[in-house]
Amino acid sequence: MALLGVPGRAARLLLTAVGFGLCSGAMAQADLIVSSGEPSVDPMVVAPGETVQLSPWTVANVGLLPSGGFSNGFYLSTNATISTNDVFLDTNSNFSLPSGGSFDWGGPTLTIPADTPAGEYFIGILVDRAGQVPELNESNNFVSTPLTVGAIVDP
Repeated sequence: MALLGVPGRAARLLLTAVGFGLCSGAMAQADLIVSSGEPSVDPMVVAPGETVQLSPWTVANVGLLPSGGFSNGFYLSTNATISTNDVFLDTNSNFSLPSGGSFDWGGPTLTIPADTPAGEYFIGILVDRAGQVPELNESNNFVSTPLTVGAIVDP
C-alpha cells in the first residue's frame, strides 16, 4: 500500500490516525530534523578568515510524508538559535527523504569570514534553510555548537 509516496506501514498509520480523527491532513506532513544532535567543531577557537571542520551529521524526516528536495545551510550566529538572519557560510542540498528516512553527511569545512569581530559565537546547521518543505514543526530544524573567534597567539 502506498499513499502519495508514503511507504506501506506509514500509510496505514496515517490512514488509521485520520480515520479515527487523531490527526488531520495538516498534521500529515514531513518533519525534518538533525537527528545526530549537536555537532562538534574543530578547532573550537579560530581566527577570522580561518577554517573550521564540523563533525559528520545526519538529517532525518520524522514526519508522515516525504519531504521533497530541500537545501541545508551552515551559519555563524551570536546565539544558539540558528536562522537565515545569521551569517551564511555555505550550503548543500538533499533529495527527498521518505517518512522515516535519513541521510548521513560528512563534516563540512567552513570558512569564518575575515571581517568577523572577535567574540563568542555559535556555528550551526539549518535544514530546509529556504523553507521549501511544509513541516509539522518548523522550530526543530537547527543545531549549533559554541565557537570562539579571536586572534590566535602562538606559544
